[in-house]
Amino acid sequence: MLLSSACFLHRVSTPTSALEEAEADAADPRASGHTLALAGFHAWLMQNDAEKAHARFSAATQADAREPLALYGQALLALRAAKLDAATGAALDLCERAPRHPLCASAARIVFDLAGTAISLDALIATRVPGILAQGTVADASSLLRASLANIHLARREVAQHDGIIRAQGVPTVLTLMGPFSAYHLLELERPTAPEQTGTMAPARGPFGQLDLRELHFADGRFSLSGEPQSGDVYLVAVDFEAKSAGAYVVRTVSGMDHAATLDGTPLFLRRTWERPASTVSAVSVDLDAGKHRLMVRCAKDEAQGHLYLSVSRLDGAPAEVTFSAARGPAPGRWAPSRYTPKSEPKGVYVSAASFVRALEPELGPALARFIAARDALTRDRDGARAALEALPPGFGGAAVRVLAAQLSMQDRSVPPKVAKGRATRDLEAALEADKGYVAALLDIAQLNLDDARNIEALEVLGQARAWRSRRRRSCRCSRPARSWRWASTRRRRSPPRPRTRRSTGTARRWAWSTTWRCGATPSPSRPRRSSRCGSARTPSPARPRPPRRGATSSAG
Repeated sequence: MLLSSACFLHRVSTPTSALEEAEADAADPRASGHTLALAGFHAWLMQNDAEKAHARFSAATQADAREPLALYGQALLALRAAKLDAATGAALDLCERAPRHPLCASAARIVFDLAGTAISLDALIATRVPGILAQGTVADASSLLRASLANIHLARREVAQHDGIIRAQGVPTVLTLMGPFSAYHLLELERPTAPEQTGTMAPARGPFGQLDLRELHFADGRFSLSGEPQSGDVYLVAVDFEAKSAGAYVVRTVSGMDHAATLDGTPLFLRRTWERPASTVSAVSVDLDAGKHRLMVRCAKDEAQGHLYLSVSRLDGAPAEVTFSAARGPAPGRWAPSRYTPKSEPKGVYVSAASFVRALEPELGPALARFIAARDALTRDRDGARAALEALPPGFGGAAVRVLAAQLSMQDRSVPPKVAKGRATRDLEAALEADKGYVAALLDIAQLNLDDARNIEALEVLGQARAWRSRRRRSCRCSRPARSWRWASTRRRRSPPRPRTRRSTGTARRWAWSTTWRCGATPSPSRPRRSSRCGSARTPSPARPRPPRRGATSSAG
């Protein structure tokens, strides 16, 4: 009997329990900033009330200015309203006040995505990011913030600053390329090449003849195989680097190609998308000694562009202090398959949506962790983001989840473009039915219309987005009237200097200004301005005649 009653009183935990408990505790005046932040996400994702969520996030930052979840919620709401400056500011605040929290990496990704959008945003990022990096952001956050600075300096053509950021990030600008090693695509990717087995970079025999060492230089740190011929595949990219000090380093690649990385003879990771979907980011942590090392990446282009981004950065976020050089001759150190023990998921490195869910779930609960991880992985792990959305409870997320689903559909290349656009349009329309003020959804619909050459529909949707975005700025003030045209009977005054005409006397019907006031105040006798942003509707008219001359008098007719 006691056992059954104890089981009956046991509270069953659900994926949204953390949010529901926070909503119940938010009414307490002594509620913590974290509780108020969770309640803010409850209001947004479970009640579709963005205004209430904004109030909860503001109260959370007042209770604790360093609460990362509240700052992240403010950034997401700013993106919802297409207020990029506010989103950038909130993301930078999170990185500055909580540099070691997992959400700092997602906030840094927001900054990275918005870098280059506007000159004012670039100025804000370039001003604040160096100070944030000096506070000790780790792993992914430091890498993304430095990448943002590198893109900004590259766009400004600031060569010296760009080179300094590239060096601090641990990105090589010189590589040695060999290949193709196979006459087929992908079939021999899993077979190590001769240089990988011995560690010696020397000319070798390939399927089409002699394979020489080609030393390539690229100033922006972005390597590509787009210039290679279509015949043959499997290329080997090698680079030597010298670490100034010992420590934990992160070997990271960003590429859509299938590839395998080897460091001093030790296999680090293998990306094979024909077996299962994988993130475009691959990374492991390795404890390196000071001195020279050799890194090799075996990749299969497979009729794609063949872009590859490679970096060797410090796990603690400090400047890499790594010097790169082209790989030639024997390996600079001991070449052994078991020399290192790579760590696939070090703290601060989130290569996939699943790894980010595991980092956030203990603090935020399953539902909110999956939502944030899906949004964060949109650009690097599309299949992982879709799996996280599908694991959400039914009905959770409302408009925000439908917008994420639409963005995933727009990036889906496994179905025809017409089908992908149809799915995206369906989700965006459902999101707007739940939240009519979702400006980001309106912008996505306008983009879909532009892609289909429906320019008139796109302009109409952009007008709606502009009206919703500026709605918060509008207020009813007596100095900002809304005007309309109306008919008025005016009696022209006889002017002695002017010659008498057929219509110089009598009553003439003319157009005159009519000022309406939303607040019901008495209008000013002065002539109103020609434009108003108060938001009142104008009375439509069949034509736009000229207003009466200054000397005429008007009265309501």
